[in-house]
Amino acid sequence: TEVARDSLDLAAKDAAASCEVRRIAAITGEEEWRDRQDAAARSQARAEALDRALAELTGSGGNEVLSDLDGVLGALVDLVDVDAGYERAVEAAIGASLAAVVVDTGPTARRAIERLHEQGAAGLVLPALHGVARGGVVARGATPMRSVVRPRDLGADDVARALDGLLASAFCVEGLDAAVDIAIARPDLVIVTTAGDRLASS
Repeated sequence: TEVARDSLDLAAKDAAASCEVRRIAAITGEEEWRDRQDAAARSQARAEALDRALAELTGSGGNEVLSDLDGVLGALVDLVDVDAGYERAVEAAIGASLAAVVVDTGPTARRAIERLHEQGAAGLVLPALHGVARGGVVARGATPMRSVVRPRDLGADDVARALDGLLASAFCVEGLDAAVDIAIARPDLVIVTTAGDRLASS
């Protein structure tokens, strides 16, 4: 009958609509799953990048490769103490060399770099060179950065020499205005502030 046909048509349309809803839900679910997979992959990549950055910051990448090499003292960041309040200034003054692996001599530095190359690794190597003058440079009104950083215990003399070379011309002031004034007057110096600003010609 006419009513029966209408009922069947309506049921068929309802069934088709239900199938379409399920199809859309399945597509949406797959897209959500893919989005979650992409997000997980991005998170993993970010975590790996952070691990690499941390290894670079602490010098642990080079330390692992060079740990059994005679004359290697460790990452500079692990070998020094900094006066309270000067932490950011030291980071600004020393920069990437905080991650450097400190070694006792030039020949050790050569062996360390060769080892890194053999292992397909890269890293900063900082030799403790003799003959670096300390205290010869003066900047009136500024604190010598070398006076606020000191070796801990291991290889104290070698670490001290490395610090002498790194910080011989680095000075710290409180405010940015004073830093700018000194930097203009003394372009041969590295001027930093306690807030971590750095003004230098190189």
